[in-house]
Amino acid sequence: ISNPNIVKIEENKIIGKELGKTTISLEGDKVRSNELEISCVTYISEAKIKNPIDKLSAFREYPLDIEVFPEEATNKDFKLVSANPEIIEIKDKNVLYGKKTGKTTIFVKNTFGTTLAEMEIEVIWIKIKAIDIDEKELKLGIGQKSILYANIEPLNATNLGIIWESENPDIASIDEHGVIIGKNPGIV
Repeated sequence: ISNPNIVKIEENKIIGKELGKTTISLEGDKVRSNELEISCVTYISEAKIKNPIDKLSAFREYPLDIEVFPEEATNKDFKLVSANPEIIEIKDKNVLYGKKTGKTTIFVKNTFGTTLAEMEIEVIWIKIKAIDIDEKELKLGIGQKSILYANIEPLNATNLGIIWESENPDIASIDEHGVIIGKNPGIV
C-alpha cells in the first residue's frame, strides 16, 4: 500500500479509511503484481425530490429536481429508474415522460443501485375542456391570407393537437398551422 492512511487490508478486503488515492500491489518471492490505483470517495446516501408530483399528463414531460446528501459527497451520481417504463420513460438524466395511462413508481438510486427516494405517479389523460379561436369573424379577399390562433383549456391537456378544417375549401382553405387563404366569394 503506497499510502496506508487511505486504505487498509483486513481479511483479504480493502477497506477505505480516508478520502484520497493510493496504489496497492501484491508481492511474493521474486514476483510482484501490477499496481492497482484505488480512490476512496464518499457517495450520496440520501436524496430528496424537491418537486414531487402524483399525476402526470400522458405525452408530457416533467423535469425532476433532485437534491442529494451529503452535500460534500465526492460522487454525487444518481439515476432515475421507472418501475414500468411502458408507463413513464426516463428521458435525459431526470426528465419523466408519460407514455400511457397507468401507475408506476419512480426511484432515485445511487451508483450501487440503492434506492434513496421514490414516488408513485399516475399518468392520466386530461381532456380538452374548451378551444377558443381568436377570431370569431374574418373577411378575406381572394388570395388574401390570415392566421387563426387557438387557446386550449386546460393548458396541461394531454393532446394539444388541433386539426384545422374548412367546411368549404373552395371558398377558403386552411392548413395545419391555421393559415387561411381566401379562394372564392362566399361564406364559410
